[in-house]
Amino acid sequence: MNVLYWLFRILSKNRQEGGLGLAKMLVLGFMSIVFMLLSISGCAQKISFPSLSEKIYKKNGGRNDKSTFKLNAHKRDARDRVYLKDSASFLRNTIDTLYIMEGYNIENGTLHGTIWNKNNSISYSYFRGKLEIQNQSVFSDYQILLVTKWDVPTIRKEEEINGIWFDSLQITASKCYREGKDWRIDEISFNDFYNPKRGY
Repeated sequence: MNVLYWLFRILSKNRQEGGLGLAKMLVLGFMSIVFMLLSISGCAQKISFPSLSEKIYKKNGGRNDKSTFKLNAHKRDARDRVYLKDSASFLRNTIDTLYIMEGYNIENGTLHGTIWNKNNSISYSYFRGKLEIQNQSVFSDYQILLVTKWDVPTIRKEEEINGIWFDSLQITASKCYREGKDWRIDEISFNDFYNPKRGY
């Protein structure tokens, strides 16, 4: 505000003296700097979900995916289809921190996923190019809570003690968030886990 005050003083003084050359240069220069900073800030903060999905795809090898089932492209295709659904409108708004859990069932070839932020979520299944929106996530509330807290030590402990190692989901969780001017994607892969005594 002090800078604006002094610019106004200079502009007024030059107007009284009949010369606006220097004042105009100062004002235009200041406005150019402000506009540039705002533009950089806006670029740093905004990212579309398809772009974020593509970053996840490339982070996991992109076209060089060597996995047996080409899961990387399979997951990206599912995410891109989810984005087009009316119930996923929150993904078309400004993105802050976003969480994605994807689980692949080797036995039946179905991919299950849940995408959420602090206010909204959407769950889905994807099989042979067909996407279905689910009313409830295949992942437990406890698993979603641990991922939201990004409590990796507890996830590893649960996997070790209560892991389901046969006919289970191979789960990958991603936390996408802004760090400075860039977007960071943290990932963790783990086997499904369940404790029958506690019911989750």
